[in-house]
Amino acid sequence: MNRLALFINEQSLNFEPHTSYEEVRQHVLATVRAILEAKKIREDLTIIGEGTLSGLTFTGGISVAGILGGDTYKEEWRFLRNLDQASPWDSYRGLTQPGLLRELIFQERIAIGMLWAEQNRSSVVSFGFAPCWGTASIQAELHELDYDCNLTISGVLIANIAKPDHIDCHKELIDSYGRSPSASSLVHTGEGFVARMYFNDHNPPHFHVLQKRDTSETLAVYAIETLDLMCGSLPPGLRTSIEGWARSHTSDLMRNWARCRRGQLPFLIGP
Repeated sequence: MNRLALFINEQSLNFEPHTSYEEVRQHVLATVRAILEAKKIREDLTIIGEGTLSGLTFTGGISVAGILGGDTYKEEWRFLRNLDQASPWDSYRGLTQPGLLRELIFQERIAIGMLWAEQNRSSVVSFGFAPCWGTASIQAELHELDYDCNLTISGVLIANIAKPDHIDCHKELIDSYGRSPSASSLVHTGEGFVARMYFNDHNPPHFHVLQKRDTSETLAVYAIETLDLMCGSLPPGLRTSIEGWARSHTSDLMRNWARCRRGQLPFLIGP
């Protein structure tokens, strides 16, 4: 299960000379708050670019640190500084690197962040200084050369995050990125046990423990948030193993619980 990777749209870092400081501030705040909303869905979020968001300097020498670094936006600044960020583009090993014969073009300019987002089926993070960067998706062109130097051009739509309401548009992408959907109620296969969740099950949020070799009968039911044993019994060794696994995946289990309550299959959870 890969971490959620969002890519900085480097083309959105410039703005027209007549743009006021107040406009820049508003767009920076909108983008940071959008990332904060995405982080609420995926705690494992990582922002990737040629440089870090907290270190960005825009046209005219205006910097993110200069906008957020005082007392007024100290919570946003603390969030941004503590955010997992990676640079340069190929520094995070969980990604698929674009091939050398692929380019993504927007308004006749090469778009590196968008190319990485397209390659990894993710989204870019933009600053909405221009109208094209303030939309929930960006229409661009993918240029691909084959080994005979034949060029193929195709239109692509890149998911874009520039303000908090874009998170609602891309919630499924954010939630499912890097995760393997289960083909059934199976959530996890462990050493000697499996964990399952079922559609429209009763509260409180819980998961069922079954034998790995015989899944015809539930051995135990665990409350996710407290790890209270709601029913059943388990050998001490197996109980320790299950509780250790569940404790390290509480957020994933709660996310799967919400999916099952909506009638969606859960995601598989790793070790």
